[in-house]
Amino acid sequence: MTEAHHDQNARPRTDVEEIDAALTELDGLADQPVAEHHDRLARVHEALHTALHEPSEQHRPADSTADVPS
Repeated sequence: MTEAHHDQNARPRTDVEEIDAALTELDGLADQPVAEHHDRLARVHEALHTALHEPSEQHRPADSTADVPS
């Protein structure tokens, strides 16, 4: 029986394009000068914040008022 090779360092995919794209920005960060880390991390933070707090139309419920009490 053979075991499937699983890369423990592989980043899991979220299937949310905006989040996956933001996390891709972290690739190679350790190879960059420390002086560049802040700007890259700030861009990733902003992209994640936007993706998580302002969901795209595809992730919104069809009827967002259904659970609003009257």
